[in-house]
Amino acid sequence: MIKDGSKEQQMVADCCERGLSYTEMIMLVNRWYIANDRTTVTRSAIRTCEEHLAHEISNIEKQLQGKYDPQSNWSQCRYRWVTQLLVRLGLEPDLSDFMEDGVIPPCFDKKMLKLLSLADIAWWDEIHKDCFII
Repeated sequence: MIKDGSKEQQMVADCCERGLSYTEMIMLVNRWYIANDRTTVTRSAIRTCEEHLAHEISNIEKQLQGKYDPQSNWSQCRYRWVTQLLVRLGLEPDLSDFMEDGVIPPCFDKKMLKLLSLADIAWWDEIHKDCFII
């Protein structure tokens, strides 16, 4: 039903790259079909189309994130972020590492930052598509 090299096949390929489910792919492709006065497709057509795609598998190389190097960009950014979080939670971290000419940078100035409480912080697992607030 979906021809190789067609715009619809490219739509399916784009959906696969984004990690969408078959149901979501069907909805998007059929929306396009309806807008263009074409017959809609089923899950079977989407699956067959996906099977015809040329799958490319690439290995991801291990990358260090500054775990052992306190001078790495990652470590420095994380240190600044955690320090700013402490300031916003109303704690008094040591800001002497960040002072320039005796002045606290605006990103650590508690007068310029809105205070947070632990109730203001949410955490979610980025793997799941739906986020439920408990």
